[in-house]
Amino acid sequence: MENRLKRIEILLIIFIILTSASLIAPIFKNKTNSIAMSEEVVNSKELPTDLNKKAVDKIIYEIKMQFNHANWGGMHGIYGEYAKVQLSPKQIEDEFKKMKVIVGGISSYTYSHYKYDGKGDHADWFEFHYKCQFDSGKGTIKVSTRTVDNVSEVTGINITVDEI
Repeated sequence: MENRLKRIEILLIIFIILTSASLIAPIFKNKTNSIAMSEEVVNSKELPTDLNKKAVDKIIYEIKMQFNHANWGGMHGIYGEYAKVQLSPKQIEDEFKKMKVIVGGISSYTYSHYKYDGKGDHADWFEFHYKCQFDSGKGTIKVSTRTVDNVSEVTGINITVDEI
């Protein structure tokens, strides 16, 4: 029972830290622009040319490889400059290391959908969602990006465990 409570506490802490990193960016968004957009427009925005299927597949493959090999410096390298200013390599290592203990590795993933989060801070914000099979469970990987002047970068990687 005590081990189960520790696992739940660890999952909660990891979830809070990883989601806070991906939530930092929307705080700085210009809310007036995103409120004015209808839900249909928000979810139907076309992807920038540099976020085509091949580019997004490369990002998620790189996440899988770096995570499975416990290459935390490589995980930090996936993030763009906007996120690197806010996340140190040590923070990335600490959080993903905890997650790796819980889920093992990423066995497989399948693209689910993308979501346009609106325009703010002079950037377009997108999320890419993947259903995942881990060594010891199932879950989701969400990759958040921002695009400025048709140049996109990763701003967040959120691994959620649905089932262990």
